[in-house]
Amino acid sequence: MGFIPHKYRDGQLDPFEPMLASAGLTLEIGKLMKLEGGKLAVATGTDKPEYICMEHRKEQTVDGQMVHVIAVSNETIYETTLSEQSSSISVGSTYNIDSTGMMVTATGGGSLRVESYEGKEAGNKVRVTIAAAAE
Repeated sequence: MGFIPHKYRDGQLDPFEPMLASAGLTLEIGKLMKLEGGKLAVATGTDKPEYICMEHRKEQTVDGQMVHVIAVSNETIYETTLSEQSSSISVGSTYNIDSTGMMVTATGGGSLRVESYEGKEAGNKVRVTIAAAAE
């Protein structure tokens, strides 16, 4: 599913913007991204994502390729899915980004703050805001 804006607190849609990508990325709509060396890379674990990919491409990116993204806002609620069962998930807790940059893990302490969830099983929907990254 990836991270899709669910609710904009200010009511304004985030505009697409082009950014330079690192080589070898497989792009999917909703993939969380960060900047590394001035270019887009996949955000995982406790990373604080800066962008969400808004393109889908089957082939991998070449170094410096332009990719359309939206900037992450800590005011926006994003909807995605749990990558694994999480018996301890709770509203207000923070969790990590999975290794694909597309889902929430059951590991706590990351940059994804749970706003609501529809269940505790893998594949269940969860809504998050972006919290401060774990240091």
